[in-house]
Amino acid sequence: MAFFRKARMIREQAGIIRDQASAMAQQASFIAAQEAELREAKRTIDFKNDAIAERERAIEEMDHASLFDTKTGLPNGNKLTVDLLAIINDMIHSGSERREEEKERIGDTVVMFIDMRGMKRINDSVNHNAGDRAVGEFFAALARTTRHGAVYKLHETGDEGVVVVSGKRAPTELQARERASDAANRVVVRIRDEVSKIRIPELPQYRLGMHIGTASLRQIIGENPKEAAEDIARLVYERADESANEQRRLRRLPRA
Repeated sequence: MAFFRKARMIREQAGIIRDQASAMAQQASFIAAQEAELREAKRTIDFKNDAIAERERAIEEMDHASLFDTKTGLPNGNKLTVDLLAIINDMIHSGSERREEEKERIGDTVVMFIDMRGMKRINDSVNHNAGDRAVGEFFAALARTTRHGAVYKLHETGDEGVVVVSGKRAPTELQARERASDAANRVVVRIRDEVSKIRIPELPQYRLGMHIGTASLRQIIGENPKEAAEDIARLVYERADESANEQRRLRRLPRA
């Protein structure tokens, strides 16, 4: 009798063990299925992250392309507008933000409009590759000589540029303008010296020239910086045309 009870107990324990094993097998299968789902989810997340990263890279490249010249790597006309707006915004808001001892001191910025003379002659006499090479060397010379300024190549296919030079702060607007003008004049001397060294191998006797016009940013924006900020690009380009035309007119006047 005891033997049969013991046998029945063993069978019951065996059944319990089988049930536990079956439950463990089901749990293992469930865990395996979950792991498979997690792996698939991870692959999906990785794919989406890669797609997002690629999209962000594309956006960054588009943003960079919209603000920088692809041939020279210099900032372009769009970047000039962005940077000038930042300077104007500083002019508008700096009065309340300056330290107490600097509140009565102001600064000015000179915008220098520069275009290379001779590109058409190089294109016509040699070829457009030589013209493009000359433009590249011209803007490289500008970049080398403006350590304290910023050089902008306005158009992808053009030879017009802008150099922005800031002067030291001064007690009055007139002195600030004079200091900025002095800094710009020093830059002009360096630019002319550096550009004079450029040689066109196919035209060994030819020397590049340029037009340079300058204007104080405060003069450009006038008395209403907020209004000027809304259309700074037009104001800058209009002043650029005025400066270039004035210099051409002076070059045509007979010498005394």
